[in-house]
Order: sequence, then C-alpha cells, then structure tokens
Amino acid sequence: MEIDRCYAKIHLNYILHNYQQVKSLTKAKDVLAVVKADAYGHGAVEVSKMLESHGCKYFAVASLEEAVELRDAGIKGEILIFGRTSLINLHYLKQYNLIQTVHSLSYAEELNDQNANIRIHLNIDTGMSRVGFYLHSTRDIDGVAWDIETIAALKNIQLEGIYTHFADADSSKSDFCETQFNLFEMLLKELENLGIKNLIRHASNSAAAIKHLDKHLDMVRLGIAMYGYPPVPTKLEFKPAMEVFARVHSIHYLASNDTVSYGRTYESEKPEEKIATVAIGYADGYNRMLSNQDYFMIKDDQLPVVGRVCMDFTMVKVEDAAVHDGDFLEIFGLKKDLRGMCKSLDTIPYELLCNISKRVKRIYIK
Repeated sequence: MEIDRCYAKIHLNYILHNYQQVKSLTKAKDVLAVVKADAYGHGAVEVSKMLESHGCKYFAVASLEEAVELRDAGIKGEILIFGRTSLINLHYLKQYNLIQTVHSLSYAEELNDQNANIRIHLNIDTGMSRVGFYLHSTRDIDGVAWDIETIAALKNIQLEGIYTHFADADSSKSDFCETQFNLFEMLLKELENLGIKNLIRHASNSAAAIKHLDKHLDMVRLGIAMYGYPPVPTKLEFKPAMEVFARVHSIHYLASNDTVSYGRTYESEKPEEKIATVAIGYADGYNRMLSNQDYFMIKDDQLPVVGRVCMDFTMVKVEDAAVHDGDFLEIFGLKKDLRGMCKSLDTIPYELLCNISKRVKRIYIK
C-alpha cells in the first residue's frame, strides 16, 4: 500500500553500527540491548532480530507484554524485564524463559510462593530513588545484604544477576555516579563474603558505557546511544537511526491577514502567501508545542511551521521553495537534527523518538 501520510525510515545498519561502537569500547562480557518502548520507537522485533543475528545475547524490556512479543517473534536470547510482573502472570515467566527484576524481599517471597522456579536479577537503588533495594549510604549495606542472602536461599528463586542505575552518569559537574558505584561495589563485596558469588553485575547505562569505562562490570546496558544519540560527548561516531517524513496533503494561498489553524495564532503577512498542509500531527507524535516554532525540510529549504499543530495535519509556509502536492518533507533526519526540536521543547531525544506513534509506518533499511 502506498504511503498517503507519513513514515519513519529506520536504519537498522546504523543501530548495528552504534551497538558495535560500544561493543568495541567495553571489556564487559556482554552488551544488553535495551529495546523497551518498542525499541524507543524503532521497532523492538526488527531491532532485536537484527542484533541477535549479529551476536547480541541479552535484551531488556519494561514489561511482560514486551518480552512475550519478542519471544513470539522468535528471539532466543536472554530477556530481562525491568518492571514488575503481577503474580497472576508468573507462569509466563517460566513458559517463555524470561528473567524478572526483583526490587524487594517481599516481592521475591511472593514469587517464591508460586512454586515456579523464577530467574531473577536484583535492582539496587543506590540513589535513583525510583525502585529497588534502598542502598543510599553505607548504613544500608548490612540490611540489603541480609535481604539478598534471604532471597538466595529461597528454593524457587534462581538468583542470576544484580544491577543498579545511575541517576546522572551524563553529568560533568557531579560525582554522584562515583558515590552510587562505590556503594554498589561495597554491597557486592559483602555478598561475596556471604558466599553469594558469580552474579551477572551491571550498572552502566549509555552515558556510563561511553564515559565511565571503569564501571562496566560484566555487562553494559545500551539504550539511547544505540539509536544514535549518545548522552555524553564522545569521539565515537554514532548515527541517528530514525528519519521521519510526511506528505504534502495540499497547497493553498492566503490573502493578507488570513489566520491559520485553531486559535488563529498565525496571521499571513502578505497576499498570496503559499501554505502547505502536511499530513502529520500530534497523533503521529509531532508535538503540538512546536506550533509556530519549528520547520520542515525539502532538499535544503526550511519551511516554517505556522499555526497550531493539529491532530492529523501541520501547516508550513512555503515561500520560494519548490513544493508540490504529494511531496514528502523531512520532519527530522539527516538534514534536520532531532536535537534542535528537543531544545525547542526542553526535552530529550528519548521522548520524541518514543512518541512517534504506531500509525507512522516504519520502513526498515538493512
């Protein structure tokens, strides 16, 4: 079916390139590919299949549903679920051979009571203050170690790994990452003293994988950098893997002082002002807050967004550019960096990539 509205071009070869950049950098045994949120909007199944065919053995998702989607698509590697799986769904963990994150002793005991032999990684909260065993100071080490020792003795729990998550590994002004890592290492040492050894240890996200080579441990978790947006300065070459294009629905001409779109926030400045209506809107993931402050591209010409972004359409001022009905305009990609939109919205690439909706067709480039 021909594309009538908008599409995203996904460069799987760029994702592989970015993955291999970090793979070549680290001395860790494995790189865990973070493919939650549909691989940050890039397509979890397609991305995971490509990576697995090139040797990737570990994948991470946010939920049971995301994990099952990968298994049903034929992914054979290890799949770690970051989020909580409800007790009523635990049989799927065994059925699909999944690894469940455990964030507390009570949850581990609930899992154990199901008699299902659950594989787990432990999430240690060393300062993110989101989820995990509370380890914010050395005073907490003994209590957390006792909880983990109790979990290791549970007969239906298979303790395989342990991890923490850095709150500001991308910061150049803070040493909090060091504080977190030191606490995590002290806990690991205490666990060894208790005879709990040979766990898969991981702490580094994209920022730490690139910036903190001393914190790679057994595995690094690669998320946003894998999709082409390293969160820290680096000499490594990362290639943004997604481009988004939208089709010109129609072209029309305004008289002087005509207004455009809801709220009449743009007024034409001259007679016969040329306006293109483009088939992309906030239902496709193009943020409404970009109204009157962004642009689309055709070849080397910038077409300013005018008026409020609608659910299905956005209007741009054409001026002298050669634009016709049916042309595709670049929303972001090779000619227009996504990070410019991030700056306008005071946000990060994660959000804008994840927001590209399902109705935007993905076309995969290998």
